[in-house]
Amino acid sequence: MRSRSPLSAQVVTLIAMFAVLGTGASQAQAEDAFRPSLDLEDRGGMLEGSAVTEVGQIDFQVDYALTDYTAVSYVMNGKRITWSIDLQERGVLTLDGRSVESRAIVPMEKQDAVAFKSLLHAFELHGPQLAKIEDPVNSTAVRHLVKTTELLSMYGVGLPLQGQKQIDIGRAITSLCNHVGSWRAAIWDANGTTKSKNFIVGGHGVCKGHCGGGCPSGDREYTQDCLNHDACVGEEGACAACPVGVCGDEWWAASDDYVSAPSC
Repeated sequence: MRSRSPLSAQVVTLIAMFAVLGTGASQAQAEDAFRPSLDLEDRGGMLEGSAVTEVGQIDFQVDYALTDYTAVSYVMNGKRITWSIDLQERGVLTLDGRSVESRAIVPMEKQDAVAFKSLLHAFELHGPQLAKIEDPVNSTAVRHLVKTTELLSMYGVGLPLQGQKQIDIGRAITSLCNHVGSWRAAIWDANGTTKSKNFIVGGHGVCKGHCGGGCPSGDREYTQDCLNHDACVGEEGACAACPVGVCGDEWWAASDDYVSAPSC
C-alpha cells in the first residue's frame, strides 16, 4: 500500500511551474488591477479555505483525516466538484461534479476551467503562505490541493464531471526520476491492441513521462503511467485532457501519479 512522503519543501517548487499552464503571463498583467485573496485554515484532518479571484469566490476543502484517503472539493460557479483518491480497501479514484442546486451531474464548462486557473494564480501569488505549512501531513494535503487544482484546470471542457476507476492498491507509483534522459518503454492500449514504443524520459521536446502540461520549470514528477499516457496521446492523436476515448484508461492511470507522485 502506498505511503505518503513528507513533501513540505516542495510546495514552493509547485508554484514555480504555474506559468507553464498559461496562468502567468495574462493574469500577471491583470495583477495590478486585482490581486486574488487566499484564506486557508487547518481544522485537524480538514483543510478549508477560499480564494476571491477575478472570476468570483472559490471555496475548497481537503479531507485528509484518514490514512491513504484524500478528497479535494471545490464550490464554484454553482457546482460542487470533488476528486478523491482512496487507497484503502477499495482502491478507487472518483470524480464527482454536481449542481449545488439540483444535485445533477454537470459537465466541465469553460468558466470552470478559468476558475481553476484563477485559483492556481492565487496559489502562485500566495506561495509563501502555503510554504509556511511545514508539518509533513498538512503540507502533503496542501500539495494534493495544488496538484488536483492543476489537474482539473486541464480537464476537457464539455466532458461530464463524473468518473470512477478501480486501481491496483498493491502497485506503487513507478517513479522514473532515475531514468530521466534514458530510454524507457511506454505501453498503452488502443482499441483492444496493446502497443509499446521506446522514448527518452524527459525528452522529445515535450518532456515525455512528465506528469503535467508541457515541460517542467520547477515541478518535476516523472512516472511510468505518465509516460504511457504521453505515448498514447502522441501516437494515437488523442485528447490529452480527456478521461474518455482511446487514451482514457491511460489518463485515469496517470491521474493519481499526477497528484501524488514524488518530485524528482
